[in-house]
Amino acid sequence: MLVKQLIKKLNDCHPDVPVVLSDSESELKQVWQIERDLVAFEFENEKTEPEFVDDGIVGRFFHSFVEGRVHWQGRVLSQETEGGIYLVQLFEWFLGEPSDMVLVNLQDMMGWKFYDSVEHMNDAYDRKYREEAERHAKKTIEDISGKECRDVL
Repeated sequence: MLVKQLIKKLNDCHPDVPVVLSDSESELKQVWQIERDLVAFEFENEKTEPEFVDDGIVGRFFHSFVEGRVHWQGRVLSQETEGGIYLVQLFEWFLGEPSDMVLVNLQDMMGWKFYDSVEHMNDAYDRKYREEAERHAKKTIEDISGKECRDVL
């Protein structure tokens, strides 16, 4: 029932990204697929893609880890200092939309996984971290089920 409410809310708030409910898949799997599709849609339809100079990790997408569990997802935007301080754009977990930008020391990135595209990042997350993603999606649905569109997206 919560997934149907979420899908209706997403369709009302984002009519350009139609979301449908499939009877053949679990609700949590469908929420995960919706999340992946919306993240990919956002990046495919970005109006102004920033220019990135390829210096290794700049422009790459990533997952960070804390105690062996996925912590952040995002994109490295730029190297801010010669000493290895990078500006990264974090993406929130439910819809994958940009959230905070933070500065991170290169040493703190040593355990991160980097990807060439948002699709590769999403695929790795789907294959390797599905169980964790499903737990998170369930909690998020419960948290937002009664909120207005402006509070959800």
